[in-house]
Amino acid sequence: MKEESILGTIDEYKNRFPHRVHHRINVGDTLYRNLHPGMFVYTIDSLDVDLKIATRNATELEFLSGLAPLHPFNQEAWKTLFIPSRRNEVGKMVCPLSEAVDRKYGECLEKSLLYHLHEQGNEREVYTIWGLLQYNDPSSHQEISAPHAWNIVEREDGMFLVDMHNLIASRYRKDNRACIGEKKVDLIPLMQEISGIKDGRFVLPHFRKWSYRFSQ
Repeated sequence: MKEESILGTIDEYKNRFPHRVHHRINVGDTLYRNLHPGMFVYTIDSLDVDLKIATRNATELEFLSGLAPLHPFNQEAWKTLFIPSRRNEVGKMVCPLSEAVDRKYGECLEKSLLYHLHEQGNEREVYTIWGLLQYNDPSSHQEISAPHAWNIVEREDGMFLVDMHNLIASRYRKDNRACIGEKKVDLIPLMQEISGIKDGRFVLPHFRKWSYRFSQ
């Protein structure tokens, strides 16, 4: 019943904001690159783009290790990926997701979409959500709300929130690095069980350092 309630709330939000919640992804789907609809969209050109990162039987840490070569977006990324000559019929600049991966660019949305395809390929129920990450900034002591993308996955043992681009953990670790085997990676995956959704916030009973919530 708990899983049904969580999925029901997510589906209700998806009906209100279809560009912020993605469930079953198909070839040809277009997805906005930002929390708010703008000029930049991805098109899903293959359901196997995740195999550029890791095999389907990879663990979360192995998948994270495969994401390590992806760089944050910069001016060059915007100019090379979203070019005016590739505008669609409504004037949006379109980039195939596989091209961003091939060029080694990826932040929270790209990593969430790749993990989504990974879990979908493993025949699990998975969602990608554009929402808000809220945390207390230790330097200003103020609460910050940042646009962020993450996944919700239904497993045999419950519902889990998975964040493959954990920007808070990476920002406030002393060295901004995490070790996976002998490999250094910049980010730490967060995988926490969800006990419910309250007032738009995902309730993580074993984790309270920061929170994930829908954006209204």
